Amino acid sequence: MFAALFTRSFLNTKINAPRQNQILLGLVVVALCDCAVSLWYSMDLADRLSYGISLCLLPTCLTAGITSLKKGFRPAKYYLMGWSVLMVSVFFYILHALGLYRYPAEDFSGMDILRLGIFCEAILLSIGLADRIQLLRQQAAEQEVAAEQARLQAQAAEEELQTARRLQLGLMPQAQPQIPGYEVAGCCLPAIHVGGDFFQYFEREGKLSLCLADATGHAMDAAIPAVMFSGVLESEIKHVENLSDLYANLNQTLYRILDPRTFVCFAMAELDLVGQVIQLANSGFPFPLHYRADRREVIEHEIIAYPLGMQPASSFSVVEVALAPGDRLVFCSDGIVEASDARERMFGYERLEKTVCQACVEGLAPEALIDRLLDEVEGFVGEMPQRDDQTIVVLQAMER
Repeated sequence: MFAALFTRSFLNTKINAPRQNQILLGLVVVALCDCAVSLWYSMDLADRLSYGISLCLLPTCLTAGITSLKKGFRPAKYYLMGWSVLMVSVFFYILHALGLYRYPAEDFSGMDILRLGIFCEAILLSIGLADRIQLLRQQAAEQEVAAEQARLQAQAAEEELQTARRLQLGLMPQAQPQIPGYEVAGCCLPAIHVGGDFFQYFEREGKLSLCLADATGHAMDAAIPAVMFSGVLESEIKHVENLSDLYANLNQTLYRILDPRTFVCFAMAELDLVGQVIQLANSGFPFPLHYRADRREVIEHEIIAYPLGMQPASSFSVVEVALAPGDRLVFCSDGIVEASDARERMFGYERLEKTVCQACVEGLAPEALIDRLLDEVEGFVGEMPQRDDQTIVVLQAMER
């Protein structure tokens, strides 16, 4: 029994010789039963069982040693040498007992050859055990080095992500614009350190542009295209007056510079501060929601177009809307709509519209409306982690 246990431990047969490992476990169980038989039933039967165990044990140990050696387990060679010496001594002991072999020295008995074999086996196994200890120390040292390298790599990656996060947050406004007759608020919560969502405001020549973008992918795969798009958008918006032309220019530029599997969903509302007219355009972003204060209801402005960078020649439509006092425009990225609970149910458009409508009926200001919506999403998903960036921008027409 202890020979089988020693072999399993010494050769690590669970990894190096799985088949022999199962046989050795079976022999341990049979040996335990043999002990019970010798104590409480029949010593003669116990002897016979022990012979059978030995006959099975020797070839199993040898094949386990050979299999381990073939897998590159260095201490296995000392194990095989030790067992070979013992088997040779047993072989000569049996030949001498049967009268088939006589020892060269008259005073050399059969037990002496067994003792010599056991002694040599003990020496060789001791060397093998020392070699295995050295191997374990070497592996432990290598693991420590690998762990330290992994820690340094993780630290460097964390620093890179923190830098990327600062860059992404730098894309977004640090304060809300102060526009007479309107109130604006926005918020972006990345799913992890960085993501592909961002929003921005542009004030120019009596106009205020509210922009929301969502680049495909997650983490750095989405953050890099988002940063690129932010620069392209800031450059184009200064030179293009018409929303349709702006979208067309952005689309062609992104189609040329982005990877074919990468594109940007983009929504924009341009407010004419003089004429009080709002133009809406959208490419792949969830439809903007319009709360009508006079009807106390929420409607969707269904503006459909391919995301930017997907098709080289897409057409983009523009819709004009008017906001009466108390009306609100709400833009949400798909991270809000597709937020899922533990049962994989999505927050969904219906729940989104209901939450927005209730918050508007209660007269919540844009910032409070955003907080309400985020709280509702968080309560819905429970303990589930945030899977996608969540971005919300709200524009409210005030009493004049």
